Amino acid sequence: MKKVVMITGASSGIGQATAYAFAKAGYDVIVAHYNDKKNADTTVKQCLSLGAPSALLVPLDITNDKSIKSALAVVKKKYKQIDVLVNDAGVLVFKPFVEQKVKDIEFQIRTNLEGTIKFTLAAFPLVKQMIAVVASQAGEMAYPGCSVYGATKWGLRGFVKTLAKEQPKIKIIAVNPGGTATPMSNFQGIPASNVGDLILAAAEGKHQVETGGDIDVWKIYNQASP
Repeated sequence: MKKVVMITGASSGIGQATAYAFAKAGYDVIVAHYNDKKNADTTVKQCLSLGAPSALLVPLDITNDKSIKSALAVVKKKYKQIDVLVNDAGVLVFKPFVEQKVKDIEFQIRTNLEGTIKFTLAAFPLVKQMIAVVASQAGEMAYPGCSVYGATKWGLRGFVKTLAKEQPKIKIIAVNPGGTATPMSNFQGIPASNVGDLILAAAEGKHQVETGGDIDVWKIYNQASP
């Protein structure tokens, strides 16, 4: 039976690599993007070429309630359900805390933490198998320059652990990459495909992680930086 995966932030980086991993495995792929339609279109085309039976492009701003509602209405109409939800959308303002502006703080909290939680709430009735939340090594260890970003990722891990206890019928996990070759890190670190492959492996039971648990990508690849 075909399965459906929805990935936020799928126009680049870990989200895009995860879309490709699930496409290769034969999933229908929902590519959610914020403002990078060109790369999102590329993601859709590549998913189809890699073996996805279908790939749906969905504009999504997880900081906007109307956008969340609209995106999920499109998803529900076409697929009825989401087997695997991957919450990857996130932002980083890398600078010391005292140099952060209020808008920097709001941008990170509203996107990474509030937006992810709100989107998960709205999507939850459609999800049948697993929710993976992309957090960070910076959500487990303290790194200068990542005070607000790290706080949002610590918060996401707490959200995952609590939600998993409330909803034991669905596997809910945190995925914690270290340095990964994405636009956010100026393409320094391990290939984003390594993270996508681990998320797929968790969804298919090939990488064992209990609900509420963490996939510490940075430990698996013996990394030392966030």
